[in-house]
Amino acid sequence: MRTKTHFLRTGQHGFTLAEIAIVTMILGLLVVGVLGSLSNQVTQGRITRTERQLEEIRESLLGFAARTGYLPCPDTDGDGIENAPNRAVATPLACASIEGFLPWVTLGVSQTDAWGIRFRYRIKDEFARASAANSPAVGGLTPIAGCVATAGTTDPASTADPNNCTLDIQDTGDIQINTRGGATGKTLITQAGGDRVSGIGVPVVIMSFGPNGFGGVDAFGNVRPLPPVSNVDENTNVTTPKPAFVPVFVARTSKGIDAGCSETAATGALCEFDDIVTWIPTPLLVSKLLQANRLP
Repeated sequence: MRTKTHFLRTGQHGFTLAEIAIVTMILGLLVVGVLGSLSNQVTQGRITRTERQLEEIRESLLGFAARTGYLPCPDTDGDGIENAPNRAVATPLACASIEGFLPWVTLGVSQTDAWGIRFRYRIKDEFARASAANSPAVGGLTPIAGCVATAGTTDPASTADPNNCTLDIQDTGDIQINTRGGATGKTLITQAGGDRVSGIGVPVVIMSFGPNGFGGVDAFGNVRPLPPVSNVDENTNVTTPKPAFVPVFVARTSKGIDAGCSETAATGALCEFDDIVTWIPTPLLVSKLLQANRLP
């Protein structure tokens, strides 16, 4: 019996282990690059979607105010309906709380942002009551005239206002919106139109907790972890409850994780921040109320 012997032709050979390792590494880098690009696209898509949601919420709030003469109170029990137990009662505070979840059922908008986290909502209480000069049957409620605020519960600068517990054309917001700027880009400065110190604070803020969701609550009531201590600005936004007279939110450019960050040092990188904060300026809201004949 003859035995066939096979020989590799000259120049033919298999892959060495080193060559296989190099090819595997290159393929791995390509996969990582593709996945990273897809992940960034998904995140950016969700940011864009959430920004559109916030714009729709702003328009819904302005429409609600034009129809009723006031803004809805926050939702404090997670059912999406505003909690306004004292709107028709002569007490300084109309709302169960001036801070809570966006009342999405009351407004007919989305409950959560693109990451499944409920929107945060803060208002100045006076803007949750109709003007005393408004129709007495607005929303089935009688506006309260002559309700003088108790010192320390609303705006201390206007306690002499005989109509302090209802909305009037003299009212301004009390929420301050800060950002980072100055020569180093790290100094906390006030956003234009959101400076409470100069008397033009905003009456309402709506916020998404962004991609990391730190401090947020999802649609099932699950609470997300708080931001790291180093994330000073994100911690400012999740602080609850905020002080009655100096409620501050931070709105600035999104920033990824940086191990060597500091928001307190004069130099170095800023820390992670991905909250998406929006608000309605007082002049815009008052203008809408005047156009709808909801203010004298």
